[in-house]
Amino acid sequence: MSIYSRIMRVVGTEWCGSDTVPHSRTLYYADDGSGHEVERGSRDAYVIASNNDGFELWFGTPQNWYHHMNQREVRLLTKYLLWDWYVKARWLGLRRPIYYWALHKHLQQWRRKSGRVAR
Repeated sequence: MSIYSRIMRVVGTEWCGSDTVPHSRTLYYADDGSGHEVERGSRDAYVIASNNDGFELWFGTPQNWYHHMNQREVRLLTKYLLWDWYVKARWLGLRRPIYYWALHKHLQQWRRKSGRVAR
C-alpha cells in the first residue's frame, strides 16, 4: 500500500453520510432546553454535524436538517462566538456575576438595620 493510499484511508472517513463518520464529529444534544448530550442516534435530539470532509457544518435533527454553513461562514460564526459574544458581550463570563454583585451592594444601602427594605 502506498503512502498516498494510507493518507486517504486516514483522512477519508466521511463517505456520503455513512455510519463511518466518527462519533466526535457529530454532537447529539437534548431538545428539552438542558443542552445535555444524548446518545448517538437518539430521535429526540438536535444534531450538529460536520459534513463534506469537514468543510461544512450542519444543524438539525436526526430526521431533518435546518441549516448548514460552509467553511467561510463557520469561521465568521466562530469569530463572533469567541470574540464578539464571549469576550466583548459577556466579558469572559464575568459580566453577569459582576452586575449582580454590584446590584446586591447597591441595594444594601436601602436596607434598614433591621434587614427590611425601606419604602
